[in-house]
Amino acid sequence: MMALTFLIVPFLPASNVFFTVGFVIAERVLYLPSIGFTILFIFSFRAALASHDKGVHTNGDGVHNNNVVNENCFSEVAPSDRVEKATVDAGRSFLQTSILLLLLLFFTRSMQRSAEWRTEETLFRTAEHVCPLNAKVHYNIGKNAGDAGNVELALIKYREAVRLNPEYDQAMNNLGNLLKDLGQEKEAEQWLLKAVHIRPEFAAAWMNLGIVQAGLGQPHLAEQSYFTAIKHRRKYPDCYYNLGNLYLDIKDHNNAMQAWRNATKLKSTHINAWNNMIILLDNIGKLESAEQVAMEALRVVPSASSIHFHLGNILGKASRYKEAEKHFQEALDSEPNNANYWGNLAVLYHRWEKNEEAMQAYTKSLQLNPQLLQTRDNMMKLKRKIDKLVPAVTV
Repeated sequence: MMALTFLIVPFLPASNVFFTVGFVIAERVLYLPSIGFTILFIFSFRAALASHDKGVHTNGDGVHNNNVVNENCFSEVAPSDRVEKATVDAGRSFLQTSILLLLLLFFTRSMQRSAEWRTEETLFRTAEHVCPLNAKVHYNIGKNAGDAGNVELALIKYREAVRLNPEYDQAMNNLGNLLKDLGQEKEAEQWLLKAVHIRPEFAAAWMNLGIVQAGLGQPHLAEQSYFTAIKHRRKYPDCYYNLGNLYLDIKDHNNAMQAWRNATKLKSTHINAWNNMIILLDNIGKLESAEQVAMEALRVVPSASSIHFHLGNILGKASRYKEAEKHFQEALDSEPNNANYWGNLAVLYHRWEKNEEAMQAYTKSLQLNPQLLQTRDNMMKLKRKIDKLVPAVTV
């Protein structure tokens, strides 16, 4: 009874009988049932041995085949006893050998299954072989492929997932995101609209729909999609961030600032929102406010290289060169191979009349990225300036 309890009861919640579960085949639901199986297996094996021994030691009528003991204790064993003993030994050997082979089979299968768990790709591919008509399996392969940069395979698998399960809203959301990144925004919009129709409270799909609609030049629809996403998920900093980007596109700077501010309130480490606030204030000439926001951000994320970089630009425009240099160096300590950081540090030195340092920084920037045309132009201007400063040599 205990073995059956361990075998059946723990598996019932995951059996998909009483309510739907969110996985396909999961070894984790078999941990406790395996205990029950092991106990049941041992009891069955012992019962088989006992039954075999009893069957051999009884005749067809159920009467024990006990021979009368010969009074001569040195007499030979009767032939029937030898046959009976040989039969017992052969039967027990057969059962024991069968058990060993079965254990070897289980061990081999466990080793094989463990190898399948080495990577997500092999695990999901194995699941596809076992359950080729399961939408969840194809979704997992698609997600794994998308994360690995295999967009073509991801598209195929997401499409297969929604073919097998036309109500699979999560697959539609991911498919829409991939199509958006590929520039196929009209089809992306169709999939995302279908996803939110199936699950109206799907906040992530509403946000992604807003991003697509903004890209399609539909700001009012995009705004409504963002609001719907926030309605279903109150604490959604990424959605506020994207809402701010929408307001920036339509030149609504006040609402853009408010949306990004909401994003940082909900997630104080949202570096992109901090950056956008600083850049907007810088672009509209509010350098003092931009500096204040940058300093506020650095109190939360002191190692954010991009914020140090933007603050360096702001301080450089205010001719506070020494402070600006410090923040550029902080940015480069985190990202020493960032060509833009080196280029802007070079501009700072250029303005600061530190021509040698400026030339070194320009050179480093172009070594990292030779395609920076503005940096190359600035470097040529500095060279012409230096040439003018060098006095002509009289022969």
